[in-house]
Amino acid sequence: MTRYLVIFINPLLLLSAFWFFFYSRTGFWWVLGFSLIVILLSGQIIARHYFFSFKNLWLNLSLAYLSQLLFLLLLSSVALRYWLALIFAFLWLVLWWFLKKHFDSRRVMENREYLSFNKFFYYLSFWFLSVAFYSFVFFLNFSIFNALLIFSLAAFFWAREIIKLREGGVLLPALFTSFLLLQAASAIYLLPLSFYVLGTTLTIFMFFILESLLGRLSLFRWYLGLFLLSFIVLLVSSIF
Repeated sequence: MTRYLVIFINPLLLLSAFWFFFYSRTGFWWVLGFSLIVILLSGQIIARHYFFSFKNLWLNLSLAYLSQLLFLLLLSSVALRYWLALIFAFLWLVLWWFLKKHFDSRRVMENREYLSFNKFFYYLSFWFLSVAFYSFVFFLNFSIFNALLIFSLAAFFWAREIIKLREGGVLLPALFTSFLLLQAASAIYLLPLSFYVLGTTLTIFMFFILESLLGRLSLFRWYLGLFLLSFIVLLVSSIF
């Protein structure tokens, strides 16, 4: 019963943290710390004795939450910020539902069905992260070298889990993905484009690399449509 409650309580707590921060406009580190503790405790309850066997999963989910929070900081539309936080809460609900289903399986260590949704979640999170840090570089004089380091590290950790969908090792392909993405992030930074376009371009490049490794490039048009639609919505909202 407790594990079912986590599926619903975790998104509500994360949503409350989002809304509290953007309403009060203070306590960023408190909200971040509280939310990360909520994610880890939820993971402990859902995974039970498998918790420490999936350390990379909890790290990736923590990074995903951080990328969502940073992305929301960019939005000038208050209404869009609150509605997008609600959408994020729904995505967390679906994610915990998949994770509970996974850890209820008798083949927890071999079964990788939960990665089908997590993969989409990580791609979206990488887009949020890249857009956020490109904007920090442009408007807050954040070091581009630090931003590139963050891109490569995030790509490495998320790629290491996505690549589990294929047979074989994951370390070398994850390092290869991180290295290529570092080169791409450095190159497109020099282009005279907005940070939304730069983040979208970098995420599509990451998608191409990983889906090529997985042999699933047939799904490209769906991801491209999603990123372009999100880009248009956010661009319009930033204007008005």
